[in-house]
Amino acid sequence: MKRIPFSAVFPKPHPLSGQHTEFQAKIYMGLKTTTMRAGNWQPGVVQPYYWRDKPYRSPHVVWPFTLRVYAVVHLSITRNGVGYFHRKDNCLLKKDWASMAQYEGLTEDVLVAWFPVDCAMNLLCFTPEAAADFGRAKVESVAYGMSEEQLRHEVSLVRCDVCSHKWVAVRPEGLPWLECPNCANMVQI
Repeated sequence: MKRIPFSAVFPKPHPLSGQHTEFQAKIYMGLKTTTMRAGNWQPGVVQPYYWRDKPYRSPHVVWPFTLRVYAVVHLSITRNGVGYFHRKDNCLLKKDWASMAQYEGLTEDVLVAWFPVDCAMNLLCFTPEAAADFGRAKVESVAYGMSEEQLRHEVSLVRCDVCSHKWVAVRPEGLPWLECPNCANMVQI
């Protein structure tokens, strides 16, 4: 299974540098249904994670759930928005930054500040609805070999009793302990 990194905090050149992105909770709650990525991506199941400290120089913190990529859409990012090829209508279309921000779970100005302009990226769609919006076939949601009980998760605000770090945690229902992403202390829920 391919792993996919998500930023726990906004990167240094971004105006919100150092602030938490809340991507894990946004994806779990359906507020973030896509992500834009460079590189070679294919539809399938991916394991999301974030780095505990500095990207590429610290251990991975793996999320307690996997994501299904329903479709990969090739994008052309410009100052005016995002262009893509709509397969159903067999034509080139464009979405403005405000529309794209809704899929990404961000505001328009936050999204624009994240990406360089005039580049090519891939849009990974995490829901059948997002895939259909970009002209890809709508498919059934499949949980690979997991029972309904295994799929249940809880979302809550957690505070570490050692370093006082606060974060939004998405965890399997009934899980009594979580590791603090800041100091690695095991926090009882």
